[in-house]
Amino acid sequence: MAIQLNYEYSQEDLNRMPDDPIQRTLLLRAYTQDFTLIPHYYNEFISELPPLEWESCKFKDPDADIPDEKGVYAFSIKFDNGILPSNSYVMYIGKGGEIGNNSSISKRYQTYFKYEDAAHDRPRLHTLFSMWKDHITYSFARTPEGISPGEVEQKLNNILQPPFSFMDYTAQVRLDRRGANL
Repeated sequence: MAIQLNYEYSQEDLNRMPDDPIQRTLLLRAYTQDFTLIPHYYNEFISELPPLEWESCKFKDPDADIPDEKGVYAFSIKFDNGILPSNSYVMYIGKGGEIGNNSSISKRYQTYFKYEDAAHDRPRLHTLFSMWKDHITYSFARTPEGISPGEVEQKLNNILQPPFSFMDYTAQVRLDRRGANL
C-alpha cells in the first residue's frame, strides 16, 4: 500500500481550521464525538446476533456493488493511509429492508447521498457526511432468510452504541441511556 502523507485530508478539510483561536475551539467541538462501549451489553447481545458476513466500500464509490437484499449496514470513519494502525469509528448503524417490505441495503445506501449537500430532515447525518466525506466507509451484511434486519440492527446498536444512532435500541438500553444522560 502506498503511503500518501499529503493527501489524507483535502485542501477543503485543511482550510476549515481558522487562524483565530476562538473559532478553532468552536470547530474542535464540532469534530468531537463521544463513544460509549459497555462490556455488559456486548456480553448480553453478541450471542443473539446471527452469522453476518460484512463487506465494505468507500461511501459513494461509483464501482461499489451493494446488494439489493435485506440486511444491516454501518457508516464508519476510517483512516487507511498505511501510517496509522488499522482503525475505524462506527458512527451509525441502520437496516435495509424488513420482513414484509421491499426495501434493501442498496436502496437505503442511495438515500444517504443527499445528506452531504444539505441537512434535510437529519442535520447530524449532514454533519457526518460533509465533515468526513473522504473518510466514510459503508459496511453491509445480508441478514439470513427469516431474520429481521430491524432486530439485528437493534442488537448491533446495543453493542456498539454509535454516536449518530439514537432510537434503535432495546427498551432497556434506551432506559439505561436516558438514565445516564447519553
